[in-house]
Amino acid sequence: MSGRFLTAPFFCSVLILSRIDLGMMGCGALAAITFVISIFSPYSPLKSDALYNPTTSPVRLNGIADEREYYYQAMGLLNVYRNSKVYSYTRLAADHQAHPIKPSALILGAVGMRGYIGGPGLYLVDVFALGDPLLARLPAYRDPEWRTAHFARKLPFGYMASVRTGENKIKDPRLADYYDHLLTLIRDEDLFSKDRLITIFKMNAGKYDHLIDISSYRDPITTEIDFDDINEPNEPRPANRSFPPGAHLGVNMGKVVKAGVIEISVEQNDAYIVTYLRNGTKLAEQKLPIATTVSSKDWNSSRTFPIPPEAAQGFDRIEISAGEEGDGHYSVGYVRFRDSP
Repeated sequence: MSGRFLTAPFFCSVLILSRIDLGMMGCGALAAITFVISIFSPYSPLKSDALYNPTTSPVRLNGIADEREYYYQAMGLLNVYRNSKVYSYTRLAADHQAHPIKPSALILGAVGMRGYIGGPGLYLVDVFALGDPLLARLPAYRDPEWRTAHFARKLPFGYMASVRTGENKIKDPRLADYYDHLLTLIRDEDLFSKDRLITIFKMNAGKYDHLIDISSYRDPITTEIDFDDINEPNEPRPANRSFPPGAHLGVNMGKVVKAGVIEISVEQNDAYIVTYLRNGTKLAEQKLPIATTVSSKDWNSSRTFPIPPEAAQGFDRIEISAGEEGDGHYSVGYVRFRDSP
């Protein structure tokens, strides 16, 4: 992954070499030297087979990942066979085209392959903000377990509804104003219109920066989300569902929900508290203990709990907060409700 930072100097080096007349002998010598150096590299592609997996973990202690090691088992040229992830992605693409009813927007952390498969009808919101115009302008969510190139953002409440409908539904009035200016850049079909050029200048000059409440997105106390955006399995540890100790995740149901069981996916090594409310009044509080069995392969575990009788008759909001035990980093994968186990 660190190689991306060498792209610019590498390109400039190639330009310089292209200007030098080395002659046939010089070019041959340069090619031979390059070949020998690549042979002695411990991770040379020339020495890789279909089982390329040089270390126990592709993520080093410094946070830099060997992305080739991470993806090669599924996406490498020597591994293109029916049981590989390449084949799975191909089937996923076929299924996506076969079903007319698809989600119009999803929250993901790795959008490349899925974006390619999803096609132009699917809008992917990249929580790492590499391809999202609004999130790229918000401060990164403060995460004690951060690593380079993975600077997640907290999604503004109402942003997913804005993406799906094409209308500005962001609840934060100041950020909604900022988003209106940003939409001028994105949607104006005339690239050189007066309004667009003025907005570009003001955006780069920081004229709208005061509309972003940096502290609320860098160190959020409350993260709000609609139930429709959290009732399906998603990426592990998505930014809009994570919160530090002392904070909580508020899930707005949009209506009164009557259910007997909650199914929730949370980090395995943490305890949680679920508070049920109706019209702002607390109905019940439920403690979710640490999972009894912990898998080393997955961050989250999905478990079911009976909803307290005081809340089973109807609630319109739940708040998920940190319990007494945990590692200081809490996140929710998804939440579902049903009548019985």
